[in-house]
Amino acid sequence: MKEKSKQAFNNISDIDIIGRVLQGEREAYSMIVERYQSYLYRTAFAFLGSREEAEDALQEIFIKAYRYLNTFKLGMNFKTWLYTIAINHLRRLHKKNSRIIQFQTAESEFLESLPDEKESSDPAIKLLKNQTETDVVNAVNTLKKGLKEVVILYYFDEMSIEEISEILGLGKENIKSKLFRARKILRKIFEKNETVVE
Repeated sequence: MKEKSKQAFNNISDIDIIGRVLQGEREAYSMIVERYQSYLYRTAFAFLGSREEAEDALQEIFIKAYRYLNTFKLGMNFKTWLYTIAINHLRRLHKKNSRIIQFQTAESEFLESLPDEKESSDPAIKLLKNQTETDVVNAVNTLKKGLKEVVILYYFDEMSIEEISEILGLGKENIKSKLFRARKILRKIFEKNETVVE
């Protein structure tokens, strides 16, 4: 994408794109796909642990979102609306698989998707960054579903507490509590394995 067209693309709001799609300009939906596919892929991969399954889930999520686009109401946050669809779909897939998720440790994007520790004041970012990829994916995999979802959305998708609250339908204090518990569990795992770099 050329710089000028990329800038124009970035200046178009989600609402404008959705309006164009709903008015019959179906090809405009590709802009939504392009805008969110890398973020949703990270989420799908974190949930499913397989590149192939994540790519399949990504297509299904965008198809489902397109199908229900006419239910989107102005005034809503499109990103959280889309992620709500994504999380619900990934939950169903996870339940359907009904097996322990085994992350493919060769997939470097899992750790690379974390925000830069230098730009973050959150000590958990440094904690995660200092682990090997295998340690991180195995540790996150041990978390209960509710904690795991919050960790993925907060650290890997860089969602705010408010956005996660809206997506999961939980109160902000509940989200904060889950993050606190998840950090505590992860720290214990890393310290037990003696992999924490001070």
